[in-house]
Amino acid sequence: MVNYGTIEYWQELKKRWDSDEELKKELFKGYNSDIIFRVSDKEHLDQYKGIFLDVKNGEIAKMKVCDSREEKAKVVTEGTYEIWRQVVQQELDPTKALLTRKLKLAGPMGEVLKYMKGWMRLIELLQQVPTEWE
Repeated sequence: MVNYGTIEYWQELKKRWDSDEELKKELFKGYNSDIIFRVSDKEHLDQYKGIFLDVKNGEIAKMKVCDSREEKAKVVTEGTYEIWRQVVQQELDPTKALLTRKLKLAGPMGEVLKYMKGWMRLIELLQQVPTEWE
């Protein structure tokens, strides 16, 4: 098990993404964007500044911990630690979290909607990572 938000957590996600042919070749086919996942209420911990993913044609080309909370990406998804826990542990539906603004998504909505099945599959992968919580 890995602690949520650590680079080890995101490396586990990347392994799942890399082995998910449907995600890469169909659901995110042609998707080119940079994405940040960020925890909004744990500023004092480096790992929660965000994780930056550079996606090229549906594959993660680069992944790193953000240098600062001000780092920008085309798409930024942000929520409190508790909301991320609820989504990852399947206690809170991710669509409901987005619609109620418990999870905030900033970026080109047309593009996000075009790849919505890929985004939902990505959430499923987040839920598969064996996770420890504070």
